[in-house]
Amino acid sequence: MGAIGSIRKHSGIAVAIVGIAIVAFIIGDLQKNRGAGQFEVAKIGKATFTIQDFNERYDELKANYMRNQGVDQVSNDIEYRLREQVWQSMVEDTLMGVQYKKLGLMITEDEASSMMYEDGTYTHPYMRQWFTDPSTGQYNAQAAARYFRDQYDQLEPAMQHDIQAMRHEVESNRLQEKYNNLISKAFYVPTALAENEAKLAANRSDVVVAMASYQNVSEENSTPTEEDYKNYFNEHRAEIENGMGLRVYDEIRKIEFITYPIVPSAEDLAKIAEEVDTIWKEFQTVEDVNVSEFVYGNSKPAQSYDTTYVKASQVRGLDTLIEKTPVGGFIAPRQVGTEWVMAKVMGSAMRPDSVRASVVLILNSTAGLESVTRTDEEAKLVADSVEMFLKAKDANVEDIVARYSDDPQKNSNKGDMGWALDGTTYGFLNDDIVNTPEGGVFTYKRPDNMGYVVVKVTGKTTPNRKYRVAKVVREIAPSNNTSTQIFNKASWFVGQNRTEEELIASAAKDNLSVREAMTTPMMDQLPGLENCRSIMQWTFDKKRKVGDVSEEVYSCGDNYVVVALKEVYNKKNLTVDKVRTDIEQQVRLEKRSEYLMAQAGEAAKSTKDIAALAAKLNTTVDTLTNVGLRDYYLGRFGMEPKVQAHVAMAKENEVSGPIKGAQGTYFIKVIGRQADERSDVESLKTMMIRDYGRKQSSAIQVLQNATKIKDNRSRFF
Repeated sequence: MGAIGSIRKHSGIAVAIVGIAIVAFIIGDLQKNRGAGQFEVAKIGKATFTIQDFNERYDELKANYMRNQGVDQVSNDIEYRLREQVWQSMVEDTLMGVQYKKLGLMITEDEASSMMYEDGTYTHPYMRQWFTDPSTGQYNAQAAARYFRDQYDQLEPAMQHDIQAMRHEVESNRLQEKYNNLISKAFYVPTALAENEAKLAANRSDVVVAMASYQNVSEENSTPTEEDYKNYFNEHRAEIENGMGLRVYDEIRKIEFITYPIVPSAEDLAKIAEEVDTIWKEFQTVEDVNVSEFVYGNSKPAQSYDTTYVKASQVRGLDTLIEKTPVGGFIAPRQVGTEWVMAKVMGSAMRPDSVRASVVLILNSTAGLESVTRTDEEAKLVADSVEMFLKAKDANVEDIVARYSDDPQKNSNKGDMGWALDGTTYGFLNDDIVNTPEGGVFTYKRPDNMGYVVVKVTGKTTPNRKYRVAKVVREIAPSNNTSTQIFNKASWFVGQNRTEEELIASAAKDNLSVREAMTTPMMDQLPGLENCRSIMQWTFDKKRKVGDVSEEVYSCGDNYVVVALKEVYNKKNLTVDKVRTDIEQQVRLEKRSEYLMAQAGEAAKSTKDIAALAAKLNTTVDTLTNVGLRDYYLGRFGMEPKVQAHVAMAKENEVSGPIKGAQGTYFIKVIGRQADERSDVESLKTMMIRDYGRKQSSAIQVLQNATKIKDNRSRFF
């Protein structure tokens, strides 16, 4: 069970595998049309999912997350992220499952065995990571088969479930790989196309450029008409919808909101300062043996006395004071951010930042291992002998570990516990390791009385001055009475203003800041605010109408929030008026472009001299050298792909233009060309195929856009 145990300890891997994988694993049994209507949380194509289905996956993922992180509860933010993970897995597995079935993609039993248990071409990287012998670098296929197949029936149900989830993830990754290969292999580059591209890419040009900037067009000549707005809207509607997110969401809603920060009043601050003064006087009378209890009892929120030695720079707000305070001395209360902090320097020592050690574990019969039957007295005799062996000048630590250690992981770690930060990994051994010179050996009796640990210190970083500091922290927070007063103030405002129009007028009168935000159904944050799910549920309620003001005052972190619905956007109701402010900058840019293109066109009728054209447009000429079609920038003019394309195609010594660019209107004149000998057809073909192959990552988004997905999550959470 050693390997399985090590898998459980890798929380990052576990969240990725026994997280997404567990969700995906269950999906196969639940993609059925059951429980539509009020219990339907989603419909993805033809597959319907109920809220019970969703919660089943969520509960699995949440339990797995808490187990791997070693916590018994999670924050609202983590809950939101876990739900999003469930949703993404549900959508992706459903859509990809349909594609695999259509294409006949599958994983045979032999293929699955090859990925899971054999040392072959398709052995999954996860398996190689878990079952590669670090001493030889060889993958141990026999160990993998033993743990995941041969001993499967003897494992506890939870472990069997995890193994099935991991197998599902391995197989899903292989199916995705097959699907991606189909996409990448579907692109063919004809030689003629590659030759033409190579020819263009090989040309490097020296070019004279005259550019009239859009920024220099006056307000008078760049004011758009209503017709300009309509034309831009009609020509760029798909782009506007995509930019707003309407290709992903059926509906986007704009809200206006007013925040009421929940901050302490002057009375609160005075009372807290008085409490801090009382605590400070008591703190200076506390004996060292009682400091831990005092710190815990007087810190708000409660916190324990951290006995770890740290650098002064690691103690925020007290660093310079700690360095000047002797051991046993106190640091008077001071404000650090939103806290009052006082401290006592309990100790000071020169200590390394990191230490390294090798250990030999000598257990007795109480440890519960069948292979260990020795008494504690016998274990002590073995430990004493091992200590003597390790102290020998020519001691081979790895041989001693292999022969005497009862650590189940000794074959992989050879007794080496690796580098660890002072005060972290080594736990109860830490101080003894720090205080023992490098190369020194000592024996430690385990606190659980199950045996002994013989330790050889094998490495230490250069010591630094560190301090043990006892801090009493008092949060500067509003009282319940103050919080209630702020809530009542917001509630009164809501009661007096029942429409968005009234809210705006009253806010202006009371000098309150009204902010706007574009929202989607499953958002959980607003600018500067967190935990806003309740606001989204109100905003996207089917009964909600434009102009409504929330009857409820919402609590979002350290703020109370009042909300009004300003606008609703969807593909059916999208109009110029709804997006006018959003497209105004682009419309004005188009207007400036039209004006300059007209001016440039007139100028071109009277002269073909680029310097004269520049003068007519009130600009100057620049000479750029070595300009290529695939360059990222056009010199100082920035990203101008259209202009660069004209440069590549233009005839030498002829003026081309006017050209509508991103930054302005251009005239160009190529005055010289040279070939880039590094360009060749085959390498370009390879690059084009590789660039296309990268598009496989967007396959799931394409499938989502092509599939009708009904998302009802906001009705439930």
